[in-house]
Order: sequence, then structure tokens, then C-alpha cells
Amino acid sequence: MKTIKILGRGSKQYKTYSWPYEVGLNYGNDNIPIYLGEGIGHGSAGGFFTLRTLLEEQWEEHLKLCDCEKLKEIALEEKQNKQKFSAEEIYKKWNKKN
Repeated sequence: MKTIKILGRGSKQYKTYSWPYEVGLNYGNDNIPIYLGEGIGHGSAGGFFTLRTLLEEQWEEHLKLCDCEKLKEIALEEKQNKQKFSAEEIYKKWNKKN
């Protein structure tokens, strides 16, 4: 059973609407412990990713909108130490940084 813990929510304002974003932890599979989602209803999209995916430039705005930029520091630590953090380990490190 997948359990997702949301770490942050945010939105991007457009002229006539607000587009929501989410960042969370996936406790269902430690190989892909990060959840990234956006949108509403049929216009929504989301998926599960490795922690190191957050080091890619394409996710900077998503993380910033959700006030989750500190996850990049945890991802960098994982990469530099050649480790693989579980969702629980990421959550503990997240709490220390917040």
C-alpha cells in the first residue's frame, strides 16, 4: 500500500486561475521515494521519482513553489555520499532542516 506524506504545496498564478503543485514522500517504494504532482482533476499529473531527480534544473520551480528547495540539499548529500535514502530517512533529514 502506498502512503504519501505531503511536504509542501504551492501554486502558480495565471490571469484567470491558480495551478496547484505538490511535493511529497512515497512510502510505498524506497527506490522512488519522491512524489511530484500538479494540476486539478483531468488536468492533473504526477509521478514518483528518485531523490536525485530533484537535482535536475527542470524541477527548481516546482520545488520553489512548494517551499521544498531544501530537498535538493538532501539529494546532494545522497549523491555525494553514494547512498540511497529511504522515504523515512529523507523525512528525518527534512525535519532537521525545517
